[in-house]
Amino acid sequence: MEKILGYEMTVGPDKGTYVSADQAFQYALERMKQENEEAKKEFLNWYYSGEGWESVKEGAVC
Repeated sequence: MEKILGYEMTVGPDKGTYVSADQAFQYALERMKQENEEAKKEFLNWYYSGEGWESVKEGAVC
């Protein structure tokens, strides 16, 4: 049997789902589109909390 590198969810509604490394990013994007507004807000807070990003403020859209 061929071994494929990837990710397996161990908690939540996707528990037991295995996604190959080359499909993991696309899977995560599609899954995030299905989340409720609270989960999306938490994701945005996490994503934009890293180096180089500032908190929500008024500004020009790119």
